Amino acid sequence: MELIQGTHKEPKFAPEDYISNMPDNVITHILNRLPIQEAVRTGTLSRNWRFKWNMLSQLVFDDDFFEYLSTRESDENHGRIIRRLLLHFEGAITKFVLYLEMECYDIAPVILFLSRKGVKDLTIIQKIGQALELPNQFFSFSELKHLNLHHCCFNLPASFHGFPNLLSLELYFVKFESGKFSQLFTQCPVLENLNIRFTVHAHVKLAEIAKLTNLKVLTLFMRNIDDSVLTSSSIISELVGFLPKLQELELDFRVCKSFTEDGARKRSPTTFPCLKTLKLSEIDLGNGIMLSFAFELIKCFPNLQSLEITARDWSCNEDGARKRSPTTFPCLKTLKLSNLSIYLCGGMMSSFAPIIIRSSSSLQTLEILADDWPFIEDGATFPCLNTLKISDMDLGNVDRLSSAFEMIRSSPSLQTLEITSVHWVVVLPDTTYSRESINVDGTRKRSPTTFPCLSLRTLKLSHIDLGRNIVLSFAFEIIMNSPNLQTLEIATRDRGVKCPPAIVSPELDYNAMRLLQLRSVVFTDLIGSENEVCLIKYLLACSPFLKEIRIHLHKRLASNENFLFASKLLKLHRASPVAEIVICC
Repeated sequence: MELIQGTHKEPKFAPEDYISNMPDNVITHILNRLPIQEAVRTGTLSRNWRFKWNMLSQLVFDDDFFEYLSTRESDENHGRIIRRLLLHFEGAITKFVLYLEMECYDIAPVILFLSRKGVKDLTIIQKIGQALELPNQFFSFSELKHLNLHHCCFNLPASFHGFPNLLSLELYFVKFESGKFSQLFTQCPVLENLNIRFTVHAHVKLAEIAKLTNLKVLTLFMRNIDDSVLTSSSIISELVGFLPKLQELELDFRVCKSFTEDGARKRSPTTFPCLKTLKLSEIDLGNGIMLSFAFELIKCFPNLQSLEITARDWSCNEDGARKRSPTTFPCLKTLKLSNLSIYLCGGMMSSFAPIIIRSSSSLQTLEILADDWPFIEDGATFPCLNTLKISDMDLGNVDRLSSAFEMIRSSPSLQTLEITSVHWVVVLPDTTYSRESINVDGTRKRSPTTFPCLSLRTLKLSHIDLGRNIVLSFAFEIIMNSPNLQTLEIATRDRGVKCPPAIVSPELDYNAMRLLQLRSVVFTDLIGSENEVCLIKYLLACSPFLKEIRIHLHKRLASNENFLFASKLLKLHRASPVAEIVICC
């Protein structure tokens, strides 16, 4: 047979043929990564794919699924559609998630179906109406490893002997038969994560939790703790002493009774070096007794690496308020503080945040979710801080703005700075940010807060109003004094599409300003104002290494305004030969 060179042709395959030839377990893995509605739609690819979606082993009926379903079926049919879908799955179901917004839904057929499928990860969330009653078949899930229940109710059957493989248990607004709550988790010998919030008829004895020696993460709603034993920080530390593997502890103090003054004074006789993360939620730090409790508890964990505190409205009760000798937290690396207002409680709260911050010599990440910035005393330094996130920052207050600058200046290792401005407390008159307020080298005159941010690499400013002089000056101040800044993201405040009067003079000599190291810039919700154009002009003219400025225009900007803004930007000088301006309408 004669072979003719050049006549041989490789067989052609459609893209779906390559996937179709993959092993079934690989196809299942791919399908599991798709939303269930998209996985079902793969049945339209070809005849070979008509029933491939039946191999799904993870079923997630979440908000996105029901939103998709609502565009095609009435809400009354949702339950029936789910039951019909389940009939198509003959193999094992390892993960099942169900979000319900249907009252009086009969969950029993679904639970009966799942009880024969070897479910290992189960989440059931009832979002409206009365608590969802779970049938007894639910307690036969012997292979269950992760259980998450929201707004459900059930009674433990006499035949229940625990979940032998359960690793994590999360309960939110779950109702139990009085006196039987502890039987649910004490019969889970390998439990590692226990999260209890807002449970009904579920008073917990700490001695029962102490039996869970494998616990690594514990979240407690303090209202559910037996009142007869919960009196001081030493009780909590004693509990931790029985949990040698515990690494993360969260205590939620909503509607929790305050401790006694004697209990707050009582100190733990020992410390626990294993705990790495502590979260105190909705704690009344305006109450001197609870404030002392917080300090004493924190002292119990010398190797703490992450601390999150969310305070609630203060009682402003001076009784029991005492000065505590400051301690140090040499291992603390992450600190998150929320709602620590410094206006209230006669200044008692004003010292809490600075004491914690000042005493954490190894602090690397600080997040402050507060309306007010905690003042830091002069001379304080933060040598290890590399990430600072400030939310709800009042940029209209000059004193707090100066205090923020002072902390940034005192953080020589700072690489990422994120500031979100939400509202205005102090309204200041706008002035002009013009040539007279700029030195030849690009620095501002008259500013006591000018400093070099030599280490800063990433800057994110959110919800800021570039039409306000003090905010624009704040942005210019940080950018101009961050010569090594590489990534800049600015999301402006939604103030409509009316352009404010120009604040920055377009006649500024940008060539006289110092060069930047910017590589990437992203703007969001721009409206085409002169201030925005001048800021972009400065960034383009002073960034010789810039690769891209991506601009997301305000959604309500008219098409002719989009065109006018784009025309202005295209005329601007670019210091970088490869810089691109990408405008997204």
